[in-house]
Amino acid sequence: MYRRTEKTKLDRRLIFAEFEEIRTRGYAADREEAIEGAVCFGVPIFSPSGAVQASLSLATPAVRFTKEREEQMVPALLQAAKEIATWL
Repeated sequence: MYRRTEKTKLDRRLIFAEFEEIRTRGYAADREEAIEGAVCFGVPIFSPSGAVQASLSLATPAVRFTKEREEQMVPALLQAAKEIATWL
């Protein structure tokens, strides 16, 4: 593992703790951890059997990102993932 930006997490305990948070909340967030100036959210797309079949993500410049936008974007992504799953 290597630091891609100043916000990249390298501590394995923090990374595994974040994996648990992702499972709990249902989506992943990258707030300038991979690319400085970019924020990205990812959601799983589940197959009818409940396995992760694919994923859907949205990236935006960090300067356009606000907590309010997250509160709008994440539910829209989760809903889109559910709708896509009905096509599987």
